Amino acid sequence: MKQRIAFVVAVLAVGAGIFLGFVDLDKVNMGFRRVFFQARGEVMKVGVTPNQMGNVAQAQQCRAILQRLSAAKRQAAQNRGQAVGTVSWEEVMRAMYPRENLTPARMQQLMPRCPGGGTYTLGTLEVVPKCSIGGNSSLAADDDHMILN
Repeated sequence: MKQRIAFVVAVLAVGAGIFLGFVDLDKVNMGFRRVFFQARGEVMKVGVTPNQMGNVAQAQQCRAILQRLSAAKRQAAQNRGQAVGTVSWEEVMRAMYPRENLTPARMQQLMPRCPGGGTYTLGTLEVVPKCSIGGNSSLAADDDHMILN
């Protein structure tokens, strides 16, 4: 009960300070945002293995593969003469390796694999391909397994 009273008093004091002009609302907002995103980052880390989070080299390799997949999807769309709709792995692989004789066994060998252990999803032609690892909600995006724009 004492904690609730202290919390209410603190909120009222900050509110009064903002209302009377003693406290800068932008600074309060930035402080709340910083605490929120730090807490969110800590919560999001639960369930993410160390192999998936924080390895910048693996994330860079994954992003390079995602870029190649995205370019291959565009090429497949151009080959097909469509800019919307679904795309198959076979179409993407043929766009990535136009000179290869792509038998099912060869396609399996050449299939892109995330260095961090994630799996790739192509999605439709309108969206970028994704890695199952994705982002880890940290402020630094250099260890995220996603196309950064």
